[in-house]
Amino acid sequence: MRQSTRRYSAPQYAAELGARRTLCRLG
Repeated sequence: MRQSTRRYSAPQYAAELGARRTLCRLG
């Protein structure tokens, strides 16, 4: 997964984590 995260930039990675957390809460 590290290789995939490298593709994302700092802000983009943070947004991705935030979206996943929101999905987990809703799910």
